[in-house]
Amino acid sequence: MGAGEATVHFMDGETALDHVACASLQEGHLVVTREDGATLARWPIRDVRADPIHEGSVVHLECGAAPGTLVTVSDAELVARLRAEGARIGGTPGGRRAIMVGLASLLLFGSLMGGLWVAAPRLSARIAERVPLETERKLSSSMAGWVTRRTCSAPGVDDALRRMVARLDPDHSIAADVHVINVSMPNAFALPGGTVLVTRGLLEQADDEDEIEGVLAHELSHVKHRHALAHVIRSAMLGGVWAVTLGDYSGLMVVDPKTAYDTATLRYSREAEAEADAGALDMLTRRGISTQGLVNFLQRNGHGEESELAWLSTHPASPDRVRTLSTQKLQVNTNPALDRETLYRLRKACESTASATSLRDLFF
Repeated sequence: MGAGEATVHFMDGETALDHVACASLQEGHLVVTREDGATLARWPIRDVRADPIHEGSVVHLECGAAPGTLVTVSDAELVARLRAEGARIGGTPGGRRAIMVGLASLLLFGSLMGGLWVAAPRLSARIAERVPLETERKLSSSMAGWVTRRTCSAPGVDDALRRMVARLDPDHSIAADVHVINVSMPNAFALPGGTVLVTRGLLEQADDEDEIEGVLAHELSHVKHRHALAHVIRSAMLGGVWAVTLGDYSGLMVVDPKTAYDTATLRYSREAEAEADAGALDMLTRRGISTQGLVNFLQRNGHGEESELAWLSTHPASPDRVRTLSTQKLQVNTNPALDRETLYRLRKACESTASATSLRDLFF
């Protein structure tokens, strides 16, 4: 073999034969010859490119003018000369290429997840609006026994709750069931299926019945707009990506105590809170109930995340929200919601029910 020549392997693309041959650079071409001197290939160097498959120090060369043919080179000097004269041999070692492909796939997956994360709230809200109420109740039917075991009952309590709901929604257009639970922190939240839970702490710390009805109107508005179901759908959408990836579909669209806890402690979007505020104000105003109660509750208990009250941590009372509520024409109370005796019974409803120290203890 002469100077500047290298041993290569040549495949013509038509047979499975692997020819041991000699390669050299001649007048701007890669020339491949057999041992007997017969020319197997004469490729213009600028048309030579490296195949993307790499095996250690071995480089597989192709030429656009001779599709199907392949020259396998392990001579580093020949490869360097080819690159210097214009052949497209950048090549990424197999391991690095795999890492780059993996990173690209991860970035693509991240972009898809990011897009889904941005679109999910609005998309899930639109889907929730179209889910029949019967279907939503079936999804949350597993919570029925759980709710019954943990709610407070006392003479006149259920009747008082029904009367408050009937005052706010006399047409029964909102399918909601309201219960009192024995938790000291002031809280109220809507669960999928129309269940609204009001804590003992909220009943005790509210200054009057107007505050209770203001908060209740806010939660009924969440029920009306299916915000809790939208949260479950959004979680299922995002979780579904992982379920498809991992092959585990068991947790999709399951409304169980864990889902209830997640829903109770979720932070609604600004859009959902604004919608619930607007719905509450409309509901209160139409029924001649003071709208000042909700404003007073928010203003007295602080703003945003600094508040120690659980209701405000899950329904953050930003200054903008309070300002918006305060600028509305506030209805003067012309129709008291509850007499003092009934309000007292509501606040004592949980005396015979074991208290939960936290929402987590309540749900698990």
